[in-house]
Amino acid sequence: MKRRTEYVMYFGDEVTQECMGQDVDGDRNKRQADKEIKEEMSGVNDDGQRLLAVRKYLWKGDDGWWDLYEDELYWYHPQLDNEEGDGYQ
Repeated sequence: MKRRTEYVMYFGDEVTQECMGQDVDGDRNKRQADKEIKEEMSGVNDDGQRLLAVRKYLWKGDDGWWDLYEDELYWYHPQLDNEEGDGYQ
């Protein structure tokens, strides 16, 4: 059985809960996710959308059939209230 990890980015126009998920973009690897988090935190992100959260999905499967095995919050913007904690999980 094969495993595949995917990082999904949640963007919004502003750093607010109301803007969470205005744009969702997946199929990132860990390195790409960490790079986008670093850009967001350093203020380099200039495309008009703010990175609000990153979820990590672990898929298991074979022959083109994949089942979600694990789903966890990887990063949450520190300016948002989050009962699970701020920043990296």
